[in-house]
Amino acid sequence: MDSLFRNLNSGKIELTNAELIKALFLNNVGNDIVGREVRQYLIAEEFDQIERALREDDFWYFIAGNREKPSSCIDLLFNLMLETSVKSKEYTDKDFRTSELLTWSLSTTCFSRISFGI
Repeated sequence: MDSLFRNLNSGKIELTNAELIKALFLNNVGNDIVGREVRQYLIAEEFDQIERALREDDFWYFIAGNREKPSSCIDLLFNLMLETSVKSKEYTDKDFRTSELLTWSLSTTCFSRISFGI
């Protein structure tokens, strides 16, 4: 299966970890067609709002210090949630599928606590 996926993606632009995580969240929202589309829209909108907030210089330096901003700042949030160091470990799709820690609700709660200092 892995080799099939690699062959299909050969020569294409790789997705960032954040984009892969976003796809997992958008894919796991239930089966009700109408509710699913609304939920997907809300998750996508919240995801983008969090990314924009994390890109604000003052906020980024508050939570990340002098680290250079990566292409996707929300990766730091996911790393914090999985208790990994941004420098020492790259997470994989398997980490997220097996981790009950990573849910969209928990992601937004974690972000709220960081941004409001709770």
